[in-house]
Amino acid sequence: MSAHQNSNSKGKRYSEAEKAKILNHVEQANSKRGRGGITSAAKKYGVTALTISNWLRANEPLALSMRSTNRNSNAAETLRRLAEIHEKIVEREHELLPLRREFEKLKRSL
Repeated sequence: MSAHQNSNSKGKRYSEAEKAKILNHVEQANSKRGRGGITSAAKKYGVTALTISNWLRANEPLALSMRSTNRNSNAAETLRRLAEIHEKIVEREHELLPLRREFEKLKRSL
């Protein structure tokens, strides 16, 4: 990775393209193995794990809003499906009511 030196600071500066490449590596490693993406990227690209963690946190609001949007659309679909199922349950309960009455009547007659 090429790093740019800023004359006023001593730390390395990474371009947005370099950050994106490293963060993409983290995401791929985490999705493949479930964890260890930060460590893997730190070793591969020579960037500290703390720096990568900071980049992830800086990008978190965008990721959270994307998850929230996705969750909201899933919630709307889930609510629609729940309403459908509830409607079917109510219909079936109305169909069962006469049978339950007859069942109780026959049971009492024994």
